[in-house]
Amino acid sequence: MVERKKKLIDGMDRDILRSILQSRRELTSRQIGKKVKLSNSSIIPRLNNLMAHGILKNKKLGMREIQRKGSDKKIKAPRSILWDLDLDEELNREKDDFLFS
Repeated sequence: MVERKKKLIDGMDRDILRSILQSRRELTSRQIGKKVKLSNSSIIPRLNNLMAHGILKNKKLGMREIQRKGSDKKIKAPRSILWDLDLDEELNREKDDFLFS
């Protein structure tokens, strides 16, 4: 069985948060991955973990219908998913200490 990380935030997660903070805008997972030098398949579980803990939020843009080969069923999928920090007012005031310590 694969052992999962025990800390909520490790060094790579801090790099991800720092890159979003420094960009001052929402980023796609691919843009974040380029900044921290991780593949898209490596960055998505980290982003989902940070979102599950209330640190990140995502915004889905432009829904589209996709039909998979060999199936008559159509599913809805976003064209893009943008990621941004989801900090409340108290954390927002202390974000520099949190991310840059």
